[in-house]
Amino acid sequence: MRVLLVHWDDQEQQELASDLRIWGHEVIAGFTTIGAVEDSKPDGVVISLRRLPAHGYQTAKALRNQPGVESIPLVFADGMPDKVADLMEEFHQARFVSWDELESALAALDSTTEELARTTIPMRLS
Repeated sequence: MRVLLVHWDDQEQQELASDLRIWGHEVIAGFTTIGAVEDSKPDGVVISLRRLPAHGYQTAKALRNQPGVESIPLVFADGMPDKVADLMEEFHQARFVSWDELESALAALDSTTEELARTTIPMRLS
């Protein structure tokens, strides 16, 4: 699964990306624009809330408002309970997990993505 990892500290981002790679994911990190997200075509976006949760909120909001990337699944990891509660109100379809739960959350997301791909019938144009 191609995962875009959003985190606000470069050294910590490298450590978190290492976990994702160990779990078998291809990691995209260090994007600079929403257009770059669309170009990289991730299967899911993991937004770490360990640092600067307001930045995570702004990133998620920008992704949801951008055609072409608005339907990419969001997974928020970690964060202070009050900040997570606020995000849950706005992003009800996102998943909210601790970093320890992330591996299984991504596995479930990957299974759902594969299931959707198998059951989607391509539209024929006459």
